[in-house]
Amino acid sequence: MKSHDIGHGIILTMGVGAGSCIECNNWDECPSCGSRTCYFDCDLSQLMDETEQDARDRLVANGKMSAIMSMAQNMANKGVPIDTIKEVVDETYNDMTNEV
Repeated sequence: MKSHDIGHGIILTMGVGAGSCIECNNWDECPSCGSRTCYFDCDLSQLMDETEQDARDRLVANGKMSAIMSMAQNMANKGVPIDTIKEVVDETYNDMTNEV
């Protein structure tokens, strides 16, 4: 197995033959509970300064990161070279984070 840092906190690990594993350390987390999917679900979130818009923005950003990871893993499983995956991930991340 070989791990590749494909950028933006994403690590893609390729197995022998087919198959891969993908991890990310670039999630936006709830400032109260640390969950990346919390939307005012935890007890402390009601007491924090995070606004409803901030929570929505955090969930949207995490959804975009999840989509990028899925795309990268699917590309790897189809045999796309790692350098190409890195380039596509970088372009996609930049496109998604710069949209108006």
